[in-house]
Amino acid sequence: MTQSSKINDGHPVLSWRVLVGYGVGDFAHSLAFTTNALFLMFFATEILHYSPAVVGTALLCCKLLDALTDPLMGELSDRTQHPMGRKRPYLLWGALPLGLSFFLLYAMPRVEGAIWQFAVMSVVGSFHFLCYTVCNIPYTSMTADLADEPKQRTQLTGVRYVFSILASIVSAVGTMQLVVAFAPSANPSSTEMAQGFRWTAALFGVLMVLSLWLTVWGTRERYRAQKRSPFAWSVWWRSYLRVFQNHPFRQLAIMYMFHTVAMTLLGTVILYFLKYNLMMPSSDDSSLVLGGMTIVALLCLYPWYKVSERWGKRNSYIVGSMWIAFAMIPLWWLQPGQKTSLLLQIVLIGIGFSSFNLFPNSMLPDVVEVEQAETGERREGTYYGMWVLLEKIARGFALFLSGWALQWAGFVSVKQGQTTQPPDVLVTIVWLLVWVPIAFLLLGNVFLYRFNLTAERHRELREAIRQQNDNS
Repeated sequence: MTQSSKINDGHPVLSWRVLVGYGVGDFAHSLAFTTNALFLMFFATEILHYSPAVVGTALLCCKLLDALTDPLMGELSDRTQHPMGRKRPYLLWGALPLGLSFFLLYAMPRVEGAIWQFAVMSVVGSFHFLCYTVCNIPYTSMTADLADEPKQRTQLTGVRYVFSILASIVSAVGTMQLVVAFAPSANPSSTEMAQGFRWTAALFGVLMVLSLWLTVWGTRERYRAQKRSPFAWSVWWRSYLRVFQNHPFRQLAIMYMFHTVAMTLLGTVILYFLKYNLMMPSSDDSSLVLGGMTIVALLCLYPWYKVSERWGKRNSYIVGSMWIAFAMIPLWWLQPGQKTSLLLQIVLIGIGFSSFNLFPNSMLPDVVEVEQAETGERREGTYYGMWVLLEKIARGFALFLSGWALQWAGFVSVKQGQTTQPPDVLVTIVWLLVWVPIAFLLLGNVFLYRFNLTAERHRELREAIRQQNDNS
């Protein structure tokens, strides 16, 4: 299959089969990720009646354990020698376990006692996140393999995030609608809602498997595994931690962790905010709000791409992240019945959220090549493994923070007949939705401002890599 063609100025252009074939794979990861980010804690606390603190702690442990496997998966994919390439075999064989583990996550039993709740959540969650890692690390690290030029990578990332946000729309708009549709009655109890979640998870699992198999069919890898020294734990850890000697990567990764905490808090808490603060508990309301934000984010991907052509990725993302922060402030004053104001704020947040989807992951392949230009060694799997490790730590911390904050504030399960929450819980919810994420966005921007890998500097790196390839 032809990976690219030539245009008049001599720069290669990725074929549509590669763009779409690669992009559709993120439908699987985004469908799993978005559903878990928006609904997993809500499902565990509102449907299974687990303690928020137990759920938050269990998910943090799952994320930390899962994060330890990310660098191993990156190293393994870099060393893999297979006729299909280094990355695609994991997508082919890992797709089915990913779909199955996602179903099991929403088929967890309702158990009593903090120890049993923690055990069930930890075991099932760890299995799912491990399956996610086996597919996600090789998939994300393919970006540097499929595209060389910064504009190509932004284009590839943009198409990838079209499918990513399409999956987010399916999850945000469709999850609760499907749950209610699969439930046995029109006004389902929590037990019947649990049945609806199981059928919805089964459907989503099938879609994940199919999308990853389409990526296997639509792409071909250009690079094979380089000859490397035999694997040794001590050498590997030193090699793995060496990524932090890459100054642009270090700045980008710290920024991304702060921003990931902010966006995870937004996604985790918003359903509680709708149900308890704004008195909007229906599935139609949640679908409208969550779907509206993701649709706006999808529509704004191309405008942000054009902005980055003029201002550069870093400057464009500074604007985008600050846009999110300012758009979130009015949520503090929203009251029940102000649905129009809520939708306006969701549209504004969606515009900025689009930049979060596009820019950090399109900047990562550029920093990977800083080390390649210096040493001649291509280690994109290791970099992507560390990237996802840090992302999972950040998400786990956000879930832990939100779970314990709700518990300490006095969150009461609906199992006990509560349709409202104590005033302290309502205040905590809005703090977790507005001011805490804003603080993390601003902290991240301190490091984003110091990120200094310009387009001109990256062109110099690419030229050095070309000379290395020519000499070899």
